[in-house]
Amino acid sequence: MQTYRITTVNWEGYKEFESPEAAEAHAISLGFESYTVEPVTLDAETMSLVLDEEIDRRFAFGQYLLKLFIKDNRVYELDNNITITPQQSGVLAQKLQVVMAYAGVGAIADIAAILPSIPVDLATDPIFTQERKDKYQTLINEFLTL
Repeated sequence: MQTYRITTVNWEGYKEFESPEAAEAHAISLGFESYTVEPVTLDAETMSLVLDEEIDRRFAFGQYLLKLFIKDNRVYELDNNITITPQQSGVLAQKLQVVMAYAGVGAIADIAAILPSIPVDLATDPIFTQERKDKYQTLINEFLTL
């Protein structure tokens, strides 16, 4: 594995790939029209900065997910002209408690691993729909590919 730096006009990222072709394919998959890919060896200082940026990015995305969960609950209430009951809120919170805990600490890959196993059961929880679950999975998968 080799670390590659992928750069565009206003973005730069570091990631390990098997080959330059794999790094270029990744850049293309991100939708970059103009980019450069180059192998790099990171010194300790640069590696520390890259890790700090990655941790900040994970925490920020985790906070975004938490806010999105809350916003989606409110949208559900408005769309259905109801208020989520404490019982419904409890069912939803119990179902998503591990996901919310992972989001709070920026463990996005762990959310990606556990989210598919969370059941959608509209009889006991009309709020957490398959559409909502799919939306979260798509956002998380897109985040993890960056």
